Amino acid sequence: MHYICGIDGVEIIAGQKVNEVLERLLALKAATQDHAAKLKMTEAQLDRQRKECQEMEENRIHERRANEENANKLKAREAEPERERLQRQELEEKRNREYKEKLGVLERQQRQHEERARTAVNGPAGI
Repeated sequence: MHYICGIDGVEIIAGQKVNEVLERLLALKAATQDHAAKLKMTEAQLDRQRKECQEMEENRIHERRANEENANKLKAREAEPERERLQRQELEEKRNREYKEKLGVLERQQRQHEERARTAVNGPAGI
């Protein structure tokens, strides 16, 4: 066998009919086109899978944020009774201070009135 030339994987052998060579070339062309179509489908499939993965990742991020927000809300709700107790305690302490201050003022005024009353009855001190 004598090879005349090789084009894209098709070897033409001396004495081979042109029709046979053309058929082989057409078959090779069809196979190449079929391979290209499969490659495009594979690329499209990969693009869809990438898009799905990206959407899943975005959903995970969204869920994680939502879970963190819910956890923070739950912690705030759980801490609320303690916060309310502390606020009540602070308010009670403030009222107690105000009461003691008013009581101190009233006691001073009472002593001053009693002193004035004694002074009025007994006369000026030292007599």
